[in-house]
Amino acid sequence: MAGSIRYEIGQNAYIKLILHALNHRTSAVNGLLLGRLSGNTDSNPVVEITESVPLFHSQIGLLPPLEIALIQIEEFYRAQGLEIVGYFHANERFDDVELGNVARNIGDHIHRYFPQAALLLLDNNKLEALSKGKDRSPVVQFYTRDSSKSWKQVGSDGSSRLTIKEPAANVVLLDCISSQKWQDIVDFDDHLDDISKDWLNPELFNSCSIAALSCPATDIRGCVALAGMTGSRFFCYHVMFAAESLNSSICHYCQHHHALG
Repeated sequence: MAGSIRYEIGQNAYIKLILHALNHRTSAVNGLLLGRLSGNTDSNPVVEITESVPLFHSQIGLLPPLEIALIQIEEFYRAQGLEIVGYFHANERFDDVELGNVARNIGDHIHRYFPQAALLLLDNNKLEALSKGKDRSPVVQFYTRDSSKSWKQVGSDGSSRLTIKEPAANVVLLDCISSQKWQDIVDFDDHLDDISKDWLNPELFNSCSIAALSCPATDIRGCVALAGMTGSRFFCYHVMFAAESLNSSICHYCQHHHALG
């Protein structure tokens, strides 16, 4: 079954992790993935990653604060029907693309309780190239644990078992980066230093959000409106990866009108 499992990460969960790494560019950072196993668990299982929690940016290998974080996070999300399904890591050095011992060890711990666990490692080269291309894929390396109990990268051969639920997620990520939303990220480190800081980041996407619209030309939820820091900018699925700003809600490609829903 492990070989057929697909993984789908939600836009906000994905972006939150990347912004956390950008907020601490000279430090290693990590985070947790929350979600559930859905679909037909025998023939077509999907690990849906619907939430993420930024953990630490200093001394990320220390066990006591990690245990505190795991207990609080697991207890909070269990009430929502979610469990810890994976781990995110960003290395300290820009050019470091190796999955280190800290990430592997935490991944092993999560795997004991969720055998389909995923490890995501930030790929800075993909992140840097994002603004220059039209790639919809996550800017991370994706690992799962194989039968030999080793973490192996998945998708290095061009296959894709990890996808982002919303097709415009990388466009929204660029919008959040341009508006410096990483400065608003609160991780568990910050919470332990000052308990008034909320590690749930409930207001993070208030000014960096996306509203998906229905495109009658393609019958997919493709045309989107990005509400940025300086007002609304309209994009269409057909042109959004070229970052073409539209002056109205008319898609200049499919010539259909798109009103905010």
